[in-house]
Amino acid sequence: MISPAKNKKKSMSRDTTQSPNSYSEDLSPATLLAPTAKLTPLPSLEISALPEISPNYRPRPPPKFLPHFTDENAMSAAISSKNQRTKVYSGNKVIGKITSLYEMCVHVLQEHIDALEYTGGVPYEILKPVVDRATPQQLFMLEHYNPYLMEDTDHLWQKFCEKSFRNKKRQEYESWREMYMRCQEEQEIRLKSLTTNIRIAQEAKKAPIKQTKMAYVD
Repeated sequence: MISPAKNKKKSMSRDTTQSPNSYSEDLSPATLLAPTAKLTPLPSLEISALPEISPNYRPRPPPKFLPHFTDENAMSAAISSKNQRTKVYSGNKVIGKITSLYEMCVHVLQEHIDALEYTGGVPYEILKPVVDRATPQQLFMLEHYNPYLMEDTDHLWQKFCEKSFRNKKRQEYESWREMYMRCQEEQEIRLKSLTTNIRIAQEAKKAPIKQTKMAYVD
């Protein structure tokens, strides 16, 4: 016959032993770090509750800490910065604004004024940036193909006259364009006359000189 005391001890031993699948409720460091310790699993979360992963995600760069300078390092850095030359950018200046189509067309025409002939009656106000850059010969050709431009280009001929023929004066009822043409023609005539005189003088020097020689007969 088994005594009741022994039955009570067996029942207590059954309660204290744990099944292999049970989780430890002791949260002490020794129990948690034991190789046989089993922790309670975390509660499961629904996938829809998690944020979506962006394909363009980039981690933030690590923080940059300022270097620690001693008094000697700070003094040497200040002296070396004073002795170094300041770097100056020598490249082309970057245009900050977008160039309009009109400005691009004007720039191309300014670079190729010699190729302009008939403009199709475009008003002078539109062609002004191009015409103002023309030389006297280019302006003469533009007016030859587009006579309507002569009504607005007299101030340009005045500028040419004041630059090339300062000592000349306009005749009565003479426009600046006519004065420039007249002075240009007079200059070409003087240049041709001077060239002819120089050529005649050089030919005279090269011509053989006749010399008379006396012969004595014994």
